[in-house]
Amino acid sequence: MNPLTVTSLPAGGPAMMVGVPDMRRRSPEPPAAPPGIQFKPGMASDLLRELAPLLAEEGIDADNIDVPDVETLQRALNRAMERHNMSLFTPDDPPASRALDR
Repeated sequence: MNPLTVTSLPAGGPAMMVGVPDMRRRSPEPPAAPPGIQFKPGMASDLLRELAPLLAEEGIDADNIDVPDVETLQRALNRAMERHNMSLFTPDDPPASRALDR
């Protein structure tokens, strides 16, 4: 019998696990290290593309950012990021919403 097979007993009987796969690490665990920094080109432009509709509501064209001062741009980016994060982390599934109310 294969060690990873599950055999079932006749109708209504309990199933019995014959074998369990070995999930232990086969090599030494890597040494602890601080989190690394990875360079991923294009992440800023991807985020700006995601924020473009929210910035457009603020009157800023993401393809041609031309604002009178940096503070105006920063305030618009802050509001757009906050709305973007809220959309990512707000549950839209009714059961998930109810779970948060408890």
